[in-house]
Amino acid sequence: LAWSPLGGFNGKRRTNNLNEITILHELAAAKSTSSYCILLAWLRAKSSVVVPIVGARKPSSIEDSVRSVTVQ
Repeated sequence: LAWSPLGGFNGKRRTNNLNEITILHELAAAKSTSSYCILLAWLRAKSSVVVPIVGARKPSSIEDSVRSVTVQ
């Protein structure tokens, strides 16, 4: 189970600053999607037995989670 795919550092979660990670932002822009979608697609591509735990606090999070299935 993949929880917090970017992990954390010194007790700080990095998920609030995804657009500050240049390569992630560039990939998201090239695919016309969000950084979150890129991360979920990357986790799916790692292994067929990886199960990402996605957030569902906002409708946009749910939409990103669903959209990530189509990202190659």
